[in-house]
Amino acid sequence: MTAGLPIEERAERVGGWEYQVSATGFVVPVIFLDTNLDGSSDFDRGLTTRRYGGDERYRLARECVLGIGGVRMLRALGYDGVEIPH
Repeated sequence: MTAGLPIEERAERVGGWEYQVSATGFVVPVIFLDTNLDGSSDFDRGLTTRRYGGDERYRLARECVLGIGGVRMLRALGYDGVEIPH
């Protein structure tokens, strides 16, 4: 599953990997975001390879992936009622 988002005037895509994790009697969906997709630029491919570091441009683009891309991925997967993603 992929979702689109704008990054620096480019139309980019983010992929999602969904896992069901069992914890203390509950099953919780965990979604990992991935920008290492065919057709993406080298810069965009690297946005989800590490959590910390990078210059301001890299950090802002990564925050767009996590924020905008994350919400769009939740919607694409059918999680329309999520009020506070983490």
